[in-house]
Amino acid sequence: MSRAMAADGDGDGDGERKKYKGVRRRRWGKWVSEIRVPGTRHRLWLGSYATAEAAAVAHDAAVFFLRGPDAAEGFNFPESAEGCYWRRATSAGGQLSPQSVQRVASDAGMAADAGLAVGRAEERELQQQQQHQHQQEQQQNQQQQLVQQPAVLTAGEYWGPAGGDEWWSDYGEGGF
Repeated sequence: MSRAMAADGDGDGDGERKKYKGVRRRRWGKWVSEIRVPGTRHRLWLGSYATAEAAAVAHDAAVFFLRGPDAAEGFNFPESAEGCYWRRATSAGGQLSPQSVQRVASDAGMAADAGLAVGRAEERELQQQQQHQHQQEQQQNQQQQLVQQPAVLTAGEYWGPAGGDEWWSDYGEGGF
């Protein structure tokens, strides 16, 4: 387990959470991210996000653009950092200003939040489809079992209660 993913001890009661570099949770549940600008005492605000993972992605983007792709110990997700941000770095044409880094990091975090939300919606839809398919299979199995069972009904069970003459006794001897 890396240092970036130690258990969070905030005692919020909803299980063990991952703690990412440059990410903290507000009392009201939002996740925020910030980073120190290298060579200065200033902190760069990277935004507020719905998930810790999105805030960590924003932090990784800022680390990439402020410290370069070789700052591996600064990344929360080192395996995916270089591929994600390298295209943006080459299109930016070199060093970015802190405000530009802030904008790119915020965009990356919001995209991660949106992707996670879409992923969760797709997961719910897949679960619903699987549940529906399972119900259909159960119905088909029940129908097959009914078809395979022999119909062993006597005339009394099918046409009425045993002693069918009792039905007509209320109408008298003459019939209708």
